[in-house]
Amino acid sequence: MSRGYCASCRMAAENEQEILYEYTCYNIGEGDWKRHSETYDGSILIQKAAFAEPYIHMKKKKMPSGRKKLIVKRIRSNVDYSALLSEGRITIENCSGAWQIVGGVDFMALRLIWKIFDEYQDIGEVPEKMSYCS
Repeated sequence: MSRGYCASCRMAAENEQEILYEYTCYNIGEGDWKRHSETYDGSILIQKAAFAEPYIHMKKKKMPSGRKKLIVKRIRSNVDYSALLSEGRITIENCSGAWQIVGGVDFMALRLIWKIFDEYQDIGEVPEKMSYCS
């Protein structure tokens, strides 16, 4: 069951070097959560060079029918998010509904970044939208 803390983001702009997401976060337990859920006033700017490529493992597997099949497995690589933030490769401007700020950065924005990077490593494309509820 969710605690009611939610965040969502959508891609606002993209060029050859950077991707800009606008995001919002809200607490369903608060009275004005609907206002915050529709106000995308925070921003997440990610440089495309910051995206880590997954390790792709390929092997041939013998099937029960006797045929061999190529199995492709994407293995996520570790990403040092704190280094990316300190180097300025990821920039976050907190939204008005930010409720938990850790080191000057909205915690829910960090959760969205983690999900964006995981989705990129899973499917190989930068997602248009992302949401997170805890």
